Amino acid sequence: GSVLRTGTGHVDGPLRVNIPTGTTSDILYAVGRDNDYVPATLTFNGTDGTAGYLEVEHTNASGGFGGSGLTAGLSIDRRWDISIPGPSSFDIGTRTFNSVIQFLASDVPGGADPLKYQTRRDDGGWNAPSTGTRTSTTTQALGVGGFGRFVVGQPSLLVYYSVADGNWNTPGTWSTAGYGGAAET
Repeated sequence: GSVLRTGTGHVDGPLRVNIPTGTTSDILYAVGRDNDYVPATLTFNGTDGTAGYLEVEHTNASGGFGGSGLTAGLSIDRRWDISIPGPSSFDIGTRTFNSVIQFLASDVPGGADPLKYQTRRDDGGWNAPSTGTRTSTTTQALGVGGFGRFVVGQPSLLVYYSVADGNWNTPGTWSTAGYGGAAET
């Protein structure tokens, strides 16, 4: 299934999209709240599982970051709930997905650096998927294997990974996105 967004509208509530078996293309969930367009794009990796509906709904996080490893005052006060609605037959199987969560520039609190943002998933316990590409208004999570409540923000403790040989004082030798992540600037 797909959603074609040709104008400026979005769904202010849950959006269900049928996910066929074997889908690997980008699936846009054009969701938001009031006048704020803050979509999620999912890309599935792998081809097994069972087709069915998957739902995304955006709401305010209302400070619900406790235990996530993210600093509430430096994080986006929004959440994206990704779930299998009843009575959908969708089953992820052994597939994973990458998510790109979009937020507004005005959502970024003063003092925060969205280029250090990470995604966390709460499915009864907090999970920290690998971080992909980050921009000033998006954060990508890689290899996500389940659903739940997704939040985006700056981690309480930044971990730096060595990604290149070179001077330890040169930002380009380090990444906060993991060993395969983009180098710092």
